[in-house]
Amino acid sequence: MSCPGIVNPGGLNFTRRPSGGLRIPSVCPTLLAMVRVIHEQGVTVVLTGSSYTGLQLEALEELGQVLLAEADEATPPRFVIDMSETTFISSSFIETLVRAWKRIKNRHGTMALCGVQPLCREVLRVAHLDTIWPIYGTRSEAVASV
Repeated sequence: MSCPGIVNPGGLNFTRRPSGGLRIPSVCPTLLAMVRVIHEQGVTVVLTGSSYTGLQLEALEELGQVLLAEADEATPPRFVIDMSETTFISSSFIETLVRAWKRIKNRHGTMALCGVQPLCREVLRVAHLDTIWPIYGTRSEAVASV
């Protein structure tokens, strides 16, 4: 089964937004199901998958494509990255978050993290990223903050 829209060279199916941009549908069965996008109270919530290592290139590519497309298109640019299912992250994952955050910031938007597991939280702390992005225990707290 495939999703309606355009198939890019990486094999992910996109649909056109009214603004002309691309959107990856969260219900598309051809996706790797490592990342989902939902909207709550005018906030774009990106739910990340279980693990992002340098060896999981497809998962990292999917995250990058989804997150960067949403960062470019979401109006208003208010984001929550829900990491409650993510138990391991790599420097490539962090790079993807930083790239998205820069795009969101350039659009005068905000970004927060929530549900960050202990190991991931320690990685973010060591990289001093916990001083850039607020980290909340729950999605509802994060959504209310941005």
